[in-house]
Amino acid sequence: MRQIKVPQAKAITGGSPAVVVGDIDTGLDKDHPDLAPNIAFDKTVSCESGVPKPGAGRLGRPRRPWNAHGRDDRGDNCKNDPDQRLLWKAAQRAIIYAYKRGVTNFASAGNQSDDLAHPTFDDISPDFPPRSEEEREITNACVVVPVEVQGVIGVSAVGNTTQVDGDDDPNDYLKSYYSSYGVGVAEVTAPGGDFYYGRGTEGQPFGLVLSTWPTEIPCGRSRQDVAPGVGTVQYCYLQGTSMSSPHAAGVGALIVSVFGDANNPRNGKMRPGSVEQYMQHTADPQPCPTELPLQGAAGSSRANTPYLVGAPRPDGSQQECQGGEGYNSWYGSGQVNALSAILHDTSNN
Repeated sequence: MRQIKVPQAKAITGGSPAVVVGDIDTGLDKDHPDLAPNIAFDKTVSCESGVPKPGAGRLGRPRRPWNAHGRDDRGDNCKNDPDQRLLWKAAQRAIIYAYKRGVTNFASAGNQSDDLAHPTFDDISPDFPPRSEEEREITNACVVVPVEVQGVIGVSAVGNTTQVDGDDDPNDYLKSYYSSYGVGVAEVTAPGGDFYYGRGTEGQPFGLVLSTWPTEIPCGRSRQDVAPGVGTVQYCYLQGTSMSSPHAAGVGALIVSVFGDANNPRNGKMRPGSVEQYMQHTADPQPCPTELPLQGAAGSSRANTPYLVGAPRPDGSQQECQGGEGYNSWYGSGQVNALSAILHDTSNN
């Protein structure tokens, strides 16, 4: 939060309760005190049965095998395959429907260290049920849903280590080793954590992002607090573009809160294209790095491992950053900045 200037932004505005943020995911810890007061059950549905059931968020997490997302289906869908094309078209239809009705859509870029604009190899699809994935060669006929669907703002991830890029800007952060990327796919970047190449600091000892976490689920790097009237609550240190995308969505909500038109519900109070422009124009540009770190976290399996060798693409090739400071494949238009966004301060661009 400090990295994207949230405390300074919050001193000016906490956002408008008229702005609704929807989280399309596969589970909900409805009892966590950080989440419970903010859940709009009247706007919540479950699609687990294949039919939308309003208010089903009251049921909490799904009954199927649980992970950090509840149950997470994603991967490459190839438009030249009849069955997979149906999945892509269904997602596209839903996203465009929402976009035209004023919904600004964000999606994580994924954690495969891959250039989504130039895919060559897929080893994660399908990722449900467990161990059903198949290794296969792919081309640009295959897209990752939803991040590569038209009308979606793709978000890559950075850690909290400043990178070497020649301009001595302390706000330039190294892309997380796992984060996927790509020209035309990554529109902005945001903090997602980086265990191997992050920097442990006070309050962030693992270089990771602290997230809410159910008390009954084990977490290797956890923190527990006691909430009045609730008892023990748990948080977990995590990394992933699933951490970065919500940061960007939160900044988007602040933009709509400040600059949106509450009297125009037809376009969701602010047109999605305008939200995207405000976010990109106020982001902190992140140029491609000129040097990359050699070692990871002390004692980790990747200690003293070169960044690109320790985090290759799925086909074994090295990751490459393409583009300039204003826009590139790793960071898009730059790291989101909550303070600049609500002030519409474009001086960094």
